[in-house]
Amino acid sequence: VVLMTIPFTNNVKNPQVLKQVNDINDEMRDIARRWHRRGEDGENGEGNEHSKRSGDSGVQRVLVLEYGTYYNHIVWSNGLHLGYNVTPPLRATRTTFDDEAPGFVFDRLKDAGEWAPSIPMVCSDKALLGADRKKCNRNYLFSDGMHTCPESLASRYAAGLACLIGCVYNGRSGNDDDPERESKLR
Repeated sequence: VVLMTIPFTNNVKNPQVLKQVNDINDEMRDIARRWHRRGEDGENGEGNEHSKRSGDSGVQRVLVLEYGTYYNHIVWSNGLHLGYNVTPPLRATRTTFDDEAPGFVFDRLKDAGEWAPSIPMVCSDKALLGADRKKCNRNYLFSDGMHTCPESLASRYAAGLACLIGCVYNGRSGNDDDPERESKLR
């Protein structure tokens, strides 16, 4: 099972909603960190009849695809490009993202409807922005403040998912699990 963290988008309207998103993401990480197969550690030790016959003990692994962190790196990089005073994303921690986000991700285009996009998310520069902050030259990262532009970013998401799955399954030979390797994957 792969859980995908929730990214900041234009439907995150205020810092309180952003905190809820972050709390949900923390819960997903906690689920993955604490997951264990049925029958491990003495819980449900016997397993059910199906698992005894098939060797299946339910969900083997729970992984987290850090989609929210991926978005943060893109938005922070673009924010730096636009002149926002933010930490370079490769040096940022989750706490940095949480602390800095309210100061710039809620800087939105004005009169852009109920789901106004974030300027550091959709603008490529501030040339057209002006004092009214109604329009800007758009980048090729996010089309609308929610969806990534497929031609520029979507393949990286697929590569991240492939990498996660590869970490679990590459190099496995049949069913002979290496207990040391198994413990590192949890």
